[in-house]
Amino acid sequence: MGGKVMIILAAAIMVFCITGPGTAGAADKMVHNDAYSRSIVISAPENAVWEVLKDPAGLPGWVPGIKATVITSETKQGVGTVREITLDDGLLIEEHFVAWKEGRHVSYIMVKGFPLRGYFATMAMEPLSDGAVLFTWSVYYTTQEMTDDEFKTFSNNLRTFFEGTLQNLKKILEK
Repeated sequence: MGGKVMIILAAAIMVFCITGPGTAGAADKMVHNDAYSRSIVISAPENAVWEVLKDPAGLPGWVPGIKATVITSETKQGVGTVREITLDDGLLIEEHFVAWKEGRHVSYIMVKGFPLRGYFATMAMEPLSDGAVLFTWSVYYTTQEMTDDEFKTFSNNLRTFFEGTLQNLKKILEK
């Protein structure tokens, strides 16, 4: 449990150091900081869940809206892996893996794609006594300058995306 707390603390510090505190921008625009975490119980073997989680290029198989994922680094798995994600609408996202504990969690930062100054996410799994797995996806982010309404829309869309993606993962793994 201590490792998760350290990852969360490191993420918060990293996002704050990259972006600084939220500051007022042009007119009614400002930088916003937020965090979101969602857990779901998946009734599937631990190794089956890890097989999905550990594949940085496997997103099109379980994340709706992703057209392709390409590993662009020499490192194909683990810390140092860089992936480029193409969404169905053509948007390109670049992510770098910054933490990796075999069989437990992966953490990554987004460096290109959405209107963000900082983005840190962790996908973690914890085996449960009944043979199921608790899968948790947590994200900490700081936006570029946007209005409160733009921020609410962005955050709501992100949360809807997380919910749908986790439900899809559960459905796929519980077949």
